[in-house]
Amino acid sequence: MSISDEHARQAETIIKPILENITSSYPSKETERLVYNVKNYTQGAPQKSIHSQQSPDFLYEGLSSKPVYRCEDFSFSSIFQSNTTTYKTELNNYLSQQPQQKGDIHLVNQFATNTDELSFNREYFSKTLSDLKAVSNLGEIALFASLDPLDCTDLYCAPSNLRLLYIFPVVCSRKNQLTVACQKFQLNEGRPLIIDPSFYHQAINDDNNIVRYCLLFDFWHPDLTQAEIEFFKEVGPKLVN
Repeated sequence: MSISDEHARQAETIIKPILENITSSYPSKETERLVYNVKNYTQGAPQKSIHSQQSPDFLYEGLSSKPVYRCEDFSFSSIFQSNTTTYKTELNNYLSQQPQQKGDIHLVNQFATNTDELSFNREYFSKTLSDLKAVSNLGEIALFASLDPLDCTDLYCAPSNLRLLYIFPVVCSRKNQLTVACQKFQLNEGRPLIIDPSFYHQAINDDNNIVRYCLLFDFWHPDLTQAEIEFFKEVGPKLVN
């Protein structure tokens, strides 16, 4: 990412006091990497990935980097895998009550402008929301992502590598796929995938009839320290706004 001098000055004005507060509150070993990466960002000196399929605007140096992670390495995953039927029941109940529903169903969105919609949706998904609370360092979004029959998403790369993405198929068929860094994965109900969305990825629904629904949520990269997570939680909304 090459940022203009003006953008860099604006970002530094927002970032500097937050960084000072974090560095004064945590041991230096937890903030050294943060200070280094922030300096590169504000000076317009971006890091580039060694992976040809990874191209975020902001690459946070020092984090493990691979397209797909093992679900069994994350303790919360077993909770979701044991409750597939419940999530499908909640989803079907919502869709039966909202027959005009088209598109994604948002449950968590840190940057949402329409909080009434979130509150309305949450009334139908009590178990889903309860299980989301078990996710250590839950990120900024959680939703039931839909994909219409014979449709696909754009090839996409997330703007940073700070969070991983949990993909839990709730309604799908054997004609649903996910491509991550040129690797193809068939989606199966109740069998999750965890990906680094800063690698190029694309979802494909080749089914003629089924609208595919996956429970998606992001969570902070496990290599981040609590100091780093706290910093980005605070600075993120301010940079967006």
